[in-house]
Amino acid sequence: MRKINKRLYLGWIIAGLAGIILFYAGALGIYVSIMGSYAGDVTAWMAVSIAVLTAGGILTVTGIVFCCLLLYKAWKAIQNGRARTTPGKAVGFLFIPLFNLYWNFIAYWGFARDYNSYLQHKSMNSPKLAEGLFLCYPILALCIMLPLAGYLSGLAAMAVFAIISSRMIDAVNELCTAVNTTAQTA
Repeated sequence: MRKINKRLYLGWIIAGLAGIILFYAGALGIYVSIMGSYAGDVTAWMAVSIAVLTAGGILTVTGIVFCCLLLYKAWKAIQNGRARTTPGKAVGFLFIPLFNLYWNFIAYWGFARDYNSYLQHKSMNSPKLAEGLFLCYPILALCIMLPLAGYLSGLAAMAVFAIISSRMIDAVNELCTAVNTTAQTA
């Protein structure tokens, strides 16, 4: 098992989250220029808005790829016959419309629960994951659909997602260290 490069993964995940904000800013700029609310040069405003939207889209897609890779590697690290799902299902089922609202709970909160169970089953002294924090993310992701409050819960969901991504990387790297140490002493 290989360690996850925290700077690389977390950097791209945070860039992807920033990309979401850029994407919406670009879309808002296009909307404003189409509606004629902007008093300046509409062509220049539209070009900048399209560039911001495109950059945001590219960052978002790249961030999603790294999120999926991280989730896959995290679930792969705890496969011992007791995990509630496979790495492929953990990632793949997030792409099923509407079902993904439920699957977020399995993929993230379920990971924290199964990781803690894995540590207990293997009698490892590694720090446990805070299951409540991992439950918070899918709840906030559901709240994004609420009128007005959705914007605030969306920002909170992004912050919590960055935190749980960091904790997932640390957890997998801790398992890698423990497995490599055990293999060297055996």
